[in-house]
Amino acid sequence: MTLKFGTAPDSWGVWLAEHPTQPLWPQFLDEAASTGHHLIELGPYGYLPTDPGVLAHELSSRGQSLIAATMVAENMHAPTHRADILAEVRKIATLASPLGAKYFVLMAEGYLDSEGNALTPTSLEGSDWTNFVDTCDEAGRLLVEEYGMVLAFHPHADSVVEYAWQVDKLLDDSDSRFTQLCLDTGHYEYRDGDSAALLRERYSRIPYLHLKSVEAAVRLRAMAEGLSFGDAVGLGVACEPSLGSVDFAAIAKAIEDINWNGFAIVEQDMFPLPALDIPAPIAKRSREFYNSLGWTN
Repeated sequence: MTLKFGTAPDSWGVWLAEHPTQPLWPQFLDEAASTGHHLIELGPYGYLPTDPGVLAHELSSRGQSLIAATMVAENMHAPTHRADILAEVRKIATLASPLGAKYFVLMAEGYLDSEGNALTPTSLEGSDWTNFVDTCDEAGRLLVEEYGMVLAFHPHADSVVEYAWQVDKLLDDSDSRFTQLCLDTGHYEYRDGDSAALLRERYSRIPYLHLKSVEAAVRLRAMAEGLSFGDAVGLGVACEPSLGSVDFAAIAKAIEDINWNGFAIVEQDMFPLPALDIPAPIAKRSREFYNSLGWTN
């Protein structure tokens, strides 16, 4: 059993290419390195340098390497948007693949605005669902054939793939040659999923993890009050792994039992970031927690 993990801009409060609450990218890379994280996920395109030579130098000078790219896609259910989505996939993969990134984490846009109003359908059926799955498979085919990367679709709270039944349906309906899963333990269990059980049942389709936990009381409040995931994050629903409700010991046991070998990224949503000195100590404690499970970074 082997699990190697790294970190991402998300754990430094980065959700956007630019935002006044976010640390500048040198702080993220410096502090990730100083807290022992050597595998880096790209984060939102444009946050880290987009010049391949510059990014390669900045990573290598800190003893770091790129493991995955990330992208949020809009209107994946609309065939008229597919060409634009694939063009964006190519743009990001063109940066990430030559730097060694093995995975491409794709997420669907959220369906709520900042006021809690629905921007897009909250679930998909019929041809909308078929088009959504086809877009995943087309993106995955492009990544495999042109860049040698694996598409790992990321279920996300407040998106059209968030509940366990939707995750199962995506895996059942998509092409296993092109669409794999990035299991985010926090998002999956925010919507009552069981990460360890999913790993045992679907491990052949899960090459990549996001390790995240949730604070139980805040999650229950968010459910009771119908809060958006963003609002729940503002209340502290994302917490350190040792303090949350996700059973990482059970996940570690599942990984050992199925002899799963893969990569993971440590995340803790903190947007907007209250202060720039918050992430690094959390990143160090989180690394030590995951090391205690026998996982390496």
